[in-house]
Amino acid sequence: MTIDRPAAAEALAEIAQSQERSAHLYAYTKFAPYLMLTGAMWLTADVVFQLVPTARAWIWPAVTLVSTPLFILIAARQAAGRGKQAGAGRLDRRFWRGMATWLLISAFVFGTFAIFWPVHGVQTHSFAGLLAGVAYAIAGLWLGRRVLGIGLAVAALTMVGHFYVREYYTLYMGVVGGGGMMLAGFWLRQV
Repeated sequence: MTIDRPAAAEALAEIAQSQERSAHLYAYTKFAPYLMLTGAMWLTADVVFQLVPTARAWIWPAVTLVSTPLFILIAARQAAGRGKQAGAGRLDRRFWRGMATWLLISAFVFGTFAIFWPVHGVQTHSFAGLLAGVAYAIAGLWLGRRVLGIGLAVAALTMVGHFYVREYYTLYMGVVGGGGMMLAGFWLRQV
């Protein structure tokens, strides 16, 4: 059987498209645990913040202290898995770049709050929600449209909450931001 040039080009294009789709699906499964953990910490902190006024001073720092090692553990396990596939037993560059990215974003947030001090609850929370949404949207530019859509939805819902939801703002953000990210993480795992 012989194949002509147009048929060969079409077959190669289909293979490339299949590889791209496979890469997106693989990225979704790797990204899903981060969405689920971000959502769980966000939902937990905001619900407690809204319903237990005495916890407002400590709930976000406590949730952050608990979840940060979990983020690192997820990243380390994924990096170790990549290392096993490549025959190495150590953490790879992507792991360290991820850690550096997290530290730089944290420094940016603290620096921004220091510059614009005094900031207040809804402002602080809206900035964090908007930043999370934009960060996920940027990641979606590389990982795929679903992650991009999740990020844009979180950013848009943050703006809606900031301007239109007052008394139950943190509960709203916990449900739509945190709950939405958790659902998105489960959704991406199933793809």
